[in-house]
Amino acid sequence: MKKFCVIIDAYPQSEEDQKILLDNLLIFKKNNIDVLLTSHHSCTPEIIENTTYFIFEKKNNYHFLDSDVLNYNLEGVENLVYLSYFQIGNEMFRDRLVVTGWSVSIVSQFVNSIKFLWSKGYEFAFYFVGDFKCPENIQQKFSEIFSNLGDHKNFFIKNNPNFSSWYCPHLFGFTLEESLIKKIPNFDFSDNSNFQKLFPNCSLEDVMLKLFGEDENLVYEHSEMDKFFGSGNWNKVSSIIKPGPSALHFTTTSSLFWKEDLSDCYLLLNVQHECPFDNVRFIVDIVNQSSESIFSRDLILGRGGWYKEKLNNLFSDGERVIFNKKIQDVEETCFFTDSINIRITSLKKYTSLKNYYEI
Repeated sequence: MKKFCVIIDAYPQSEEDQKILLDNLLIFKKNNIDVLLTSHHSCTPEIIENTTYFIFEKKNNYHFLDSDVLNYNLEGVENLVYLSYFQIGNEMFRDRLVVTGWSVSIVSQFVNSIKFLWSKGYEFAFYFVGDFKCPENIQQKFSEIFSNLGDHKNFFIKNNPNFSSWYCPHLFGFTLEESLIKKIPNFDFSDNSNFQKLFPNCSLEDVMLKLFGEDENLVYEHSEMDKFFGSGNWNKVSSIIKPGPSALHFTTTSSLFWKEDLSDCYLLLNVQHECPFDNVRFIVDIVNQSSESIFSRDLILGRGGWYKEKLNNLFSDGERVIFNKKIQDVEETCFFTDSINIRITSLKKYTSLKNYYEI
């Protein structure tokens, strides 16, 4: 059997999370299986004591903000993965910068894990998302996977029982080898702008395809998740999707949209029906190059609500404006802020990413 290590990516912020994680660590320890725990949340001494290695990264970017693309990499954005359409009245709005999940922070720790384990001489790694119940016969489970691998480099499970090009991120295994290390530049991937250079608008599932998609892979059907863990024993507290800032960002729109021919511009605020919050507050301030406020709005919209206002004279005071926004639930238990530089000389490219047309 290859020399292998288990990677557990966890965010043990509650007592329940901590108990789940510790119980799993004790099972791995009982089976003499090495574990590398990665986290963006502090862990108790008992949790750390029961790992083989522990990597803590304080910086925790939960998603791409619009500014991460529009401010820094506008000219290099191509083949965007995510595209959102929504209709208001007789106009169809297109937003090509909708990015889900905690992709930057998750991938940053995933890359840290790959490089660290390679430096320690491991040949193979199993990756787990932290909120699972580890099977008591975990050593047997791993032995069966290695037996079935044959000449395959990696093993994955389909992300969906129906067709999906993605692999399930909750459990997979991969070979640690020099060719994999060469695919990962020596970047700090916790920085959004660095991440964007190699993995533009990618989730962990997209990154998995980029790193392993062309390898010889053993791919199980989605039902293997329940066979491996037991029904209801993985993604136990839905750690991937929570009603936090990431969900607030993904289920609201708060941007400037130009018509395709640049003849008109709208401020559009929208709360999707899928938003986890009943009411959302939008605080918008647009300043000119002299840092003078030229437009501001402070509005509360309910789930399914929208607001649009025409702003055709936006650049009358200069060639650049700064669009500042704070989006929050009305009790301010959850919020995110962003600041976007919009230049008149880049409007053509901007409009290819955010635009609307009449239908």
